[in-house]
Amino acid sequence: MTSSMARLPSENLDFSVPLPRRDRPRVLWIEDTESNRTVVAMALELNGYEAIAMTHGQEAIAWAQTHRPDLVLLDIQMPGISGYEVARTLRQTPHLQTAPIVALTALCLDEERDAILAAGCDRYLLKPVTIQELLDALEDFLPRPAAAES
Repeated sequence: MTSSMARLPSENLDFSVPLPRRDRPRVLWIEDTESNRTVVAMALELNGYEAIAMTHGQEAIAWAQTHRPDLVLLDIQMPGISGYEVARTLRQTPHLQTAPIVALTALCLDEERDAILAAGCDRYLLKPVTIQELLDALEDFLPRPAAAES
């Protein structure tokens, strides 16, 4: 008894696994102050973004390395690991090297601005920031979410 097996040409095989499709831009928001974290996350969601809000820099780095945010909003002054160190670490991750990082800071000295940009942030916004200023900055890097276009 002979069994026959169909052979497929190897060039017809596709073992790639597509990444899940996301309809909304994913924004990772790292902020240690709960009220700021909540207000900004809510504003992002209401304007069509998928907001992932995290308190601690180390936790956010681990999440970003696995889940690939489209943009990172980053508080600079945080306890433990600083926003500077978070930005530098994200920039060392191959698939996050070009992800936009927007820093939010209360620091307005020229040296601080230079340090923020040197750490790998693409832009910084001075706190307090209005929701409109924040949305305008995001739209410079990401397409406007469909939910917000109406």
